[in-house]
Amino acid sequence: MKKESKKYYIYKYKIELLNLLSFLLFIILACITYFIFKNYGNIFNAKTVDEGDLKFLIFIIIMFVWLGIHELLHAISYIINGASIKNIETGIEIEKGILYCSCEQYISKKNIMISSLVPLTVIGIITYIISIIINNPYIAIYSIINISGSVGDIALFHLLKKMPKDIEFREFDDPLAFCISSTHDLSKITSKTINLEEVLDDDKKITKCK
Repeated sequence: MKKESKKYYIYKYKIELLNLLSFLLFIILACITYFIFKNYGNIFNAKTVDEGDLKFLIFIIIMFVWLGIHELLHAISYIINGASIKNIETGIEIEKGILYCSCEQYISKKNIMISSLVPLTVIGIITYIISIIINNPYIAIYSIINISGSVGDIALFHLLKKMPKDIEFREFDDPLAFCISSTHDLSKITSKTINLEEVLDDDKKITKCK
């Protein structure tokens, strides 16, 4: 690609499409898991209604803790790979139904590509394999919830791997948007799950992510 002055590319996730893909992935993984574990269908069985309600409540609490660990792993990975802890922000947007971890400083392509896949790998793929080894369907379910919830991370990784090495990545207040700066023209690098919203010549002009 032809080298130019640095530009700032504002991207936004197609959240409706990602939610659909996440749901479909969960259904597929849940069906696969059903055939792996003989006791998969009995995990919420209880002798009384109260016992069943308690088991379900505990399951929900652990699920949110698991998803919180997902964001914590993003944060740890950002910091290990060079980001400052003061520029890491975590939170929840109830209206959008998402937990998030944002790195509000420019970081390298290597940093964001590693960080995007750490939660998927550690508490998704690895824990799913462990659940099969120890025959624990609970861990399997938490793992597939995490894997299906990582579609945005997968989409980001897929977009970034097409880009040149000089890019820098930054997130802002909107957890569905991010900025990529580069001296190369990135406008023709497309994704079916992430929109290119705007191209700017000065990051001080960025308003869509704030």
